This record gives sequence, structure tokens and C-alpha cells, in this order.
Amino acid sequence: VTHKIKVQYLGAIDKADANFTLKFSDELKSFDTLVQNLNKEATQVNVQVSDFTRSSDYNYESTLKVEFFDLDEAKAPILVNPENVKVGIKGQFELELSNFKEGMDQLRAEIVVYDKEKKKIHFKKTIDLLTFNKSLLDNGNILFKEELKKHGFEKIKKFPLGPFEKARELKVTLTFFPLVSKVPGQELKSVTHTLNTKAKF
Repeated sequence: VTHKIKVQYLGAIDKADANFTLKFSDELKSFDTLVQNLNKEATQVNVQVSDFTRSSDYNYESTLKVEFFDLDEAKAPILVNPENVKVGIKGQFELELSNFKEGMDQLRAEIVVYDKEKKKIHFKKTIDLLTFNKSLLDNGNILFKEELKKHGFEKIKKFPLGPFEKARELKVTLTFFPLVSKVPGQELKSVTHTLNTKAKF
């Protein structure tokens, strides 16, 4: 009795590190696949048996599809770390990020600017930061620049009774979203950071 198995490796093969054990039934018609993923931090392994055929009463063939899903790719957007943020009264926006990976497909973030003195949200929008102008800093971090007025930011005005007001205290929250996960059963959560800054008049 024979059972020929064709194995197909798919996905993030360059990060693959796993052991497989096939446990056959007594008649060799079917088998169970035991997987030991040796790179759980970066990959998820899914196996699927397909194309089962019987060429004779004692000879069988099937295909074992082994797919490696890249968890690093899905996590990359939420692993960036905001080091510094600046907001101008007209919406000039500068954000310094560390742990930014070149080649990232998307870096979606919800930007919320909270006016601490007026105690209300001044600006709130979800934007792909990769549409911003970016430059490399001497410390290896990436600086993102954008005019938020293009996204609906209204000019911050002085208080009617505060002509000598020099700056406005602001709180900025940045919520980073993972890529839409292509990994079955993986639901990566967004990550929120809070920073304080001042908009100078």
C-alpha cells in the first residue's frame, strides 16, 4: 500500500522554520499532520490536504499545502513608536517616528488633537501617514510632515479675553492600526499613544 504526498510551500517561506510529522491511518488512506512551528513570533502555519485520489485499491495520492503567514508584516504599522509631535495653530503637523520599516504598504493612524484649555477635541481624522512628506533624521528616526488644514484642520484662535496668549496646550493621541490581517484567526489590535505639545501663536 502506498500513499504519495506532494507538498506545496506557500507564503512567507523565507521566514519558515517548522517540523512536520505525518501520522497515517492503518489503511494509509488518510493521515493527520502535526506541526511544530519554530518561529511563532514571526509566522503562523496553516496546513490543508487537497487533491486526494485513489489510483488503485492500494495506491493513493494527495497534496499537502503548507502556508506560512507573515505576522511581522501585519504587525509592522502598530510597532512604530512616536517620539515627538508638533502642531501649529494653522495645522502644521510634524511627527517623529522610531521603528519605522521601509517598504511598509500602509501606515494608517487616527490623529486626535485635543485642546486642553477648551477641553474639547479640535481635530480628529484617520489618515495614511505614508501620504505625508517624510525625511530621515540624523538619529535614524523618520520625520513626517503635513498640513492638516488639507484634511479639515481649523485654525486655532486666541481666546477673546486672552490677547496676550502665547501658546495653546494640546494633547495629541495617535492610534495606529495593523494591516488588514490575511492570517486566519489573527486579530491584531490597534495601539494608541498620547503626547503633549504646544501650538505657539
